[in-house]
Amino acid sequence: VVLYFVGDAGAICLMWLILICSTAQAQTQFDLETGPVFTGQNDVRIPGKGGTLFSLKDDLSSKTTPYVRLRVNHTFSNAHMLSLLVAPLSIESKGSIDEDVLYNGTSFPANTPLAATYQFNSYRITYRYLFVHNPSLWQGIGVTAKLRDANIQLRSTDSVVDRKSVGPVPLPNFYVWWRYHKSFGFLLEGDAYAGPGG
Repeated sequence: VVLYFVGDAGAICLMWLILICSTAQAQTQFDLETGPVFTGQNDVRIPGKGGTLFSLKDDLSSKTTPYVRLRVNHTFSNAHMLSLLVAPLSIESKGSIDEDVLYNGTSFPANTPLAATYQFNSYRITYRYLFVHNPSLWQGIGVTAKLRDANIQLRSTDSVVDRKSVGPVPLPNFYVWWRYHKSFGFLLEGDAYAGPGG
């Protein structure tokens, strides 16, 4: 059982269970992660100019919800690795706001009962080349094709408004596995991205 925090698009995820079904040297590896998602900050304004700024955490009340991430890795010819990651995420919020809300071209009157769904599904396929692969050290670089399937939906009894964002994102990938003891090792793995927001 491993405890750690990650941030993902305004939500803070506490991941409390990692199930690894094989060792780092296996040809095929399965990772399953699950745990509760707590919203730390999730402010919305659509459009950026003219829309109403509101919070899916503070103005509406968000639910703690479970999440699941599944990854399958397969290594072949000792130097090539393919990986598939499926990471759906959806958080529900409910409440009312004491001012009119203009959201994506639709006006919701003040104190109207509202419900919102924040969705950020992520699907990734990675190819990695392991340029160092021996019993104590693996190092590799590669590329990840990420498909982002995101939406923020706001709804009342009279209106349902979506703001969808679907698109691919190419990401460089890196990997270091150092087995410093026969029973213990250190793993550093990730996809990198930099944009206007950081």
